[in-house]
Amino acid sequence: MMAINELDSICRQLYFHLLKGRLRKRTRDDLGISIANLLESSIQFTDSNNFITDDVDHTIIELIKERGYVYLENLLSDEDIEALKTYFHFKQLEYSIKGEKSHGLFHKIPKEVGSAYYSQTDIQLCPIFYKIAHNPWLISIAENYLGAPPTIGTIASWWTFQSEEVSVNQLFHHDRDDFRALKLFVYLTDVDENNGAHVYVEKSHEYDILKRYANSKFSDNIKLENLFWQWVEKHRKKDVEIETFFDKSMIKTHVGKQGTTFFEDTRGFHKGSPLLKGKRWLFQMLYTLVPVVPFSVSQEYKLVKRSDVQGYSNILLNDKVKFSTRMYYVD
Repeated sequence: MMAINELDSICRQLYFHLLKGRLRKRTRDDLGISIANLLESSIQFTDSNNFITDDVDHTIIELIKERGYVYLENLLSDEDIEALKTYFHFKQLEYSIKGEKSHGLFHKIPKEVGSAYYSQTDIQLCPIFYKIAHNPWLISIAENYLGAPPTIGTIASWWTFQSEEVSVNQLFHHDRDDFRALKLFVYLTDVDENNGAHVYVEKSHEYDILKRYANSKFSDNIKLENLFWQWVEKHRKKDVEIETFFDKSMIKTHVGKQGTTFFEDTRGFHKGSPLLKGKRWLFQMLYTLVPVVPFSVSQEYKLVKRSDVQGYSNILLNDKVKFSTRMYYVD
């Protein structure tokens, strides 16, 4: 007789196989809506303070639905970012040179390194990042957009440097982190077109929106429209391909001062620009329907006790916030 944990493992593998497999975009998006509806009807919270969705400006939700992204008021002040610099000053970064992983402090990173990542535990224990992860307003936005209480799937922070090698993330692509997902970006350095600006193709995130665009763009050329839908499923895309299929006005480059904050549905086509000068520091947090990320990488989630986070361990949290952060934090 099959054990419960074996069945659970099979279900997870099946979910991941469907997510990363050959399902077409229309099917993936429809399945995401169905999963969200199922979760919304089955997840119940007993805490009377869980009605946090009423605080959301629904203009934010509508803008994400319409174009795939929205700018928020900065979550971090300049003082917060200085505090982050102090916190991470003596934290190790992980990087890779010719496939070999190594670790080092920021000021000792070799020149040939293109990107370097802070450890998951150091990020979780950072009081400022902890506060963002437990922000009920952000969780409310994610819930309203996804259609169900969200799970924080990844929390990451890394530096990007000038490099002769082009990273795969510097090619246009679409994410398959989950069938529905929403990603938060916070620039921790000033970012312009020359030092790693994030680029996004508006209205490329939802099948129905993309279908209307394709019908209008290729109304007199069925062969080209069919070619377009085949091309949509291709994971990595060259700039010239994006510029062929989409109007220039739809290609949005996110630039801004340190602290610039935006939500993005990264099912839409996006990339990070190569650095021509300087360096870029970024914080990123992903909201998903289910915690699928550990089954796509070799590492597991590492729980951190909230009481170990200096300064924020005694914040009163409702059940919905605890649910959303459950893969990273525990009481």
